[in-house]
Amino acid sequence: MVLGQVIGGLCILLFGRRLFWLFVGGVGFVLGMDLAALLLRDMPHSEVLLIALVGGLVGAVLALAVEELMIGDAGFMAGAYIAGQILIVVMPYPGRNIWVAMLVGGIVGVLLLVALFDWALIVLSSLVGAGLVTQALALSGGIPNIPLPFPFIALTIAGIMVQARLKDREHIPAAIRKDSRVRLRSL
Repeated sequence: MVLGQVIGGLCILLFGRRLFWLFVGGVGFVLGMDLAALLLRDMPHSEVLLIALVGGLVGAVLALAVEELMIGDAGFMAGAYIAGQILIVVMPYPGRNIWVAMLVGGIVGVLLLVALFDWALIVLSSLVGAGLVTQALALSGGIPNIPLPFPFIALTIAGIMVQARLKDREHIPAAIRKDSRVRLRSL
């Protein structure tokens, strides 16, 4: 379970913009897992995992089939997840406040993703991917001499930098990239 969460988190962290369906499926999985664990506390872990897998698969299939609709949905889910995680860090037992935070975060996520699609997708997928990795590896605390949010911030910045670099490379025509490699080899 932890290995799957780390691999999924790293894929979303590094390729969330390029693989939009993976980002939506990953967020659907995580949100399904968190909500099922919260709402169905007495349910066995295997059934919670099954609910999360169905949520992730439905999100990924819908992202491939109805991409325009899923842009807003992905923004809402990512914003809700990020807001919920931030509230849990700030307030270990948030109670009913988590629903308000998730609603506000979801609305902000939709607005950001619709207004600034590429950059919002890069930032949101980096935040979600970093959150998944740090949560899976329990990097949010317990490491001596490292401040509490350092791994999360470092992974988020790394994800933004990698995805921005990949985004920039997409806008350079292949002929120019090939030509620059040939010139570098001749030096």
